[in-house]
Amino acid sequence: MLFKKNSQRRTRQRKNTVSAVEKPINDIPTSQVRRSSLNQGSAPKKTKSKPSRSLFKAFLSRIGVLVLIIILGFVLYRVTTLSTQTSVKVVPNDYQLLLRDPAVYQQTAEQYLSKSVLNRSKLTVNSTGLANEMLKKYPELAFAGLSLSVISNQPVLLIEAAPTALILSSSSGVYAIGYNGKALASTDEIPSVKSMRIPKVGDSSGLLIEPGQQALSSTHVNFIANVIKILGAKNIKVTSVNINNASSELDININSKPYIVKLNLQSNTPKEQVGTLIATLKQLQKENIEPSKYIDVRVSGRAYYQ
Repeated sequence: MLFKKNSQRRTRQRKNTVSAVEKPINDIPTSQVRRSSLNQGSAPKKTKSKPSRSLFKAFLSRIGVLVLIIILGFVLYRVTTLSTQTSVKVVPNDYQLLLRDPAVYQQTAEQYLSKSVLNRSKLTVNSTGLANEMLKKYPELAFAGLSLSVISNQPVLLIEAAPTALILSSSSGVYAIGYNGKALASTDEIPSVKSMRIPKVGDSSGLLIEPGQQALSSTHVNFIANVIKILGAKNIKVTSVNINNASSELDININSKPYIVKLNLQSNTPKEQVGTLIATLKQLQKENIEPSKYIDVRVSGRAYYQ
């Protein structure tokens, strides 16, 4: 009897252990099942959403930088682009005398800018080359330069006329001469040179003159201009002027008199020689004498007449 009871106890224990381990799913509370299913579903969603959002933000930031670069590049292009169509502005001075129409200078500038692609940008335009080209081709200009605006894409050509001291007539033609002694332009190029209201000087030494080249020394040009100016201040009109470079002699006619006045260009003393001439004229007037050929004041402090 004892043996049978023991076997029943063992079988009961085994049943109890099996039931404890292999507990039916139906016995598990539904709240625990829902929590576990929610936990299992939410975890992978969180890990997947983080990298997608960060990539999207990085993509947007890159697009923003790219758009900003494009906008800045476009603005830079618009600001630095240079047109080949120029406008001309004359720099004011005491003379305000342009020997040519401004359109001539404008056309030359536009042709120069069109020669190179580098001249289409404000950063690479060869403004120095343009200035040199203008001064070389047009000796009548004292200054030429290119003005660039930050706002406008059209360059402005600044030009200043060189002061014309006199008109020189020689065997080579009629030329406008600057105070530096260079031939600025001839009547072959600019017919209006002859009509300019400045002193007319003849040459009897056979000068060979070319535009842009030295025709007279600057000392001689200033001497002639000062003689005419000083005599004009004394109400003595110079009706004709003739220069002879070979002998450094300047012959002038005053008040349409029948004689000439001989001055020395080499001495570079216009005020002194004109002073001697005026004193001689006063003395001859007192003596009621009028020379028939010349008054010579080339020697310092002395005057000769005939």
